[in-house]
Amino acid sequence: MKKLLDIVKTKDMSVLKGTSVNDAVELMYTNNEGCIVVLDKSKAVGILTERDIIAFMNEYTDTDQDIYEVTAKSVIGVNSDRTVEYALHILIDNNIRRLVVLDSKGLFLGIVTQEMIINNLEEEHYRVNLKVSQVISSLDKDIVTLDIDSKLSDSISMMYDNAIGSVLISSDKKIVGIITERDVVRLMSSKTAITTPIKDVMSSPVISVSINDSVKYIADMMNEKRIRRVVVKDVDGNAVGVIGTRDIIKNIKGNYGVFVENKLKYTKEALNAINEVIFELYSEHDKMLIQWGNAVALKRYGVEVIDSDITQLIDKEQWSKITDVLVKENKIDDYKVSIKDQMYLLSCSQCNVANNTKAFFIICKDVTEYEVKLLDANKDLDKRVQEEIQKNKEKERQFMEQSRLAQMGEMISMIAHQWRQPLSVISSTAINLDVKIELDKFDLTNDEEIEKAKLYFQSGLKKIEKYVQSLTTTIDDFRNFYKPNKLSVNSTFEDIVSKSMGIIEASLRGDDIELIFDYKSKEILNIYDGEMMQVILNILKNAQDNFKTSDIKDKYIKISTNEKSLSICDNGGGISEDILPNIFDPYFSTKDEKNGTGLGLYMSKTIVEEHHKGTLHVENKNDGVCFKINLDGEIS
Repeated sequence: MKKLLDIVKTKDMSVLKGTSVNDAVELMYTNNEGCIVVLDKSKAVGILTERDIIAFMNEYTDTDQDIYEVTAKSVIGVNSDRTVEYALHILIDNNIRRLVVLDSKGLFLGIVTQEMIINNLEEEHYRVNLKVSQVISSLDKDIVTLDIDSKLSDSISMMYDNAIGSVLISSDKKIVGIITERDVVRLMSSKTAITTPIKDVMSSPVISVSINDSVKYIADMMNEKRIRRVVVKDVDGNAVGVIGTRDIIKNIKGNYGVFVENKLKYTKEALNAINEVIFELYSEHDKMLIQWGNAVALKRYGVEVIDSDITQLIDKEQWSKITDVLVKENKIDDYKVSIKDQMYLLSCSQCNVANNTKAFFIICKDVTEYEVKLLDANKDLDKRVQEEIQKNKEKERQFMEQSRLAQMGEMISMIAHQWRQPLSVISSTAINLDVKIELDKFDLTNDEEIEKAKLYFQSGLKKIEKYVQSLTTTIDDFRNFYKPNKLSVNSTFEDIVSKSMGIIEASLRGDDIELIFDYKSKEILNIYDGEMMQVILNILKNAQDNFKTSDIKDKYIKISTNEKSLSICDNGGGISEDILPNIFDPYFSTKDEKNGTGLGLYMSKTIVEEHHKGTLHVENKNDGVCFKINLDGEIS
């Protein structure tokens, strides 16, 4: 038996998320395909079919928009290693016309359609002497026709309202043409107006077959002419129905016929009405694959479970015990299992399928609510756990305060360094102004000299005002750092670095450390700015202290941003590989007892990873060390 990998069509069967509906339809028409898959990084996230296009045109949907916005849906995907026979089961049980084929990594590979399935089934899969008349008698829909004087929009509405793939066009009670979903794709691609007369766009003449022809003959002819449906005429030449590839699939035999004869007495429709989780499993290649799920099962766990191993839902150890019981007793009743945090009582029966394979029906009764009593019995335990959590949080708060207090002296030293230049300028400017007054440098009886004096004093006062503002900014940054409240703000890494530099920049430059800034991101982040300043200042101060104990020329610290990450790197020689794994441990320090508490990097990691749900990573790089902060999570 062939596998899907042998027949899958891979070329031009997909578009990327962001493609317009119009462009996708154009590709469908160019390649004469009935669907197109929407990809997001090689993963199938949607599918556009001819039936969707009928709906779009009927509802006047904007077709210039992103295809993902109108086709985002769960897609049934099947591994390329599955057999054509297995794919046939999936098509029929899930009432679909095509399968998305995935590679071994779950990434999009291509498409297999019902036509391709039919063309690759062995002849013995067709009922012996099955006639078109037998297929026609099994159809539950009457023939649908439209007068030749109608418009294209009438045919679209009729297909949409009746959920059918074609409409026959009649004139004087004779079939003269047909409009199919494939025609609508062609017309949409060519921007044909939906008010166009139907006679100008219909396919004609109509390909017809006799009601006495064999289904095998019809299947071969449809494959040869690359069509999906034909009109069936009786012995008098009157149209009595339309046969499509889906109708043929529903009437073929082979292993599917044997499988159907061994199914449970209830139909799939009845199983869909049961308010419990029900799966049908099929054994293939030592795997137990989910072939079908009822409405409750698919709503709860998604269509993605189709073609996945049952152990994706039920723990392997639990499933092994279930199969052991099935081998011995051929069925199992009320076996307690957990599926994705839900508790069930599982009942299962099996039936034999052709080729020495087995199929299983499992019914899972949800008993999660009955587990509530057990949870109530553990409330006291939960309370004690919460109390311990609060104790740990208080301990963490104390660590934080201890760390900040330890930095207080360093911060005051940094601020004193930061203020030295502004205070010096203010002092010298004030002295200069005072000297001018004392020495009577300006002749205040002369208008020109008065104006000159005025401009001179205004310039000096503006200079004083500028440096007073610099002092104020430093104080504000310091106050923000030591704010007792913990409120998040929307800010960027660049802004937080700038505030940190308002405290430490003068100190760093005073030690002849070059500061290099490489900002490549303006990403707005929701962060605790005071805490993040603490992290940045701690890393910068550690780098500065390291430079003081090393004989390095051309010292520099490079600060760079990229998306949601911030990197701080230096050329200070790096950290010994022996102690690198320990630098985030509490009370671990390479400084002497007088200058280090061993809490700085420990609290930095806590702030980044626990408070901001990010990561703080360190590694030796080139001639120094790099600390990298990533903020991908939501703050707590």
